[in-house]
Amino acid sequence: MIKTLLVGSLAIFAGISNPSSVTASLFQSEEQDFIDEISSFRRPLYELLEQLTPNVQPNSIGVFSKTQILRGSQEDSNVVTNYLETYIKPLQIKMTKAVPALKLEGKEKERLLVLPSLMFGHILELKQAISDLSVTSQAREVSEVIDTLNEFLALSSTKYRVPEFKSSRPLSDNELFGPFGCEYWGKKRAEGSNACIPQE
Repeated sequence: MIKTLLVGSLAIFAGISNPSSVTASLFQSEEQDFIDEISSFRRPLYELLEQLTPNVQPNSIGVFSKTQILRGSQEDSNVVTNYLETYIKPLQIKMTKAVPALKLEGKEKERLLVLPSLMFGHILELKQAISDLSVTSQAREVSEVIDTLNEFLALSSTKYRVPEFKSSRPLSDNELFGPFGCEYWGKKRAEGSNACIPQE
């Protein structure tokens, strides 16, 4: 009763219409806080990977073509370095702190203990890829960082709630146009054109 009144008062004071959201953040365990924080790193990492890989997007007149934001120049590699310092290194530190607190057992716990060290290895390899100005290697290492993060969250989800995540990637031809698009009919859009051509 006291807890309900406290949460309701806090919600009214903060102007929050859904008091249950306050309950979730105020009264959840330290381990759940770790999971929430670690899962929040997914969005910037997926954003970085999308910038490092070609994506089919429409231009201003609706013609689709492959575009890639980061191509491996020194300036582009500086952007990757910024993501490394701002997101990937703090993520590895959070994972290291979280592992002893998470109440998993058996094989899940054993694998969880390995993942922060594996993430540290990805950091070293990404640093090398940045030094080499190799966009292919950078994309591969960022992809491995994401895979390790997703494995960490998958193992944690056996005991804790992992927040839902949807990538902000561009919509595919099929998602945008349905039966009016090429993918719906098993074909693909010709680069730089709206014509449909057979899949290779």
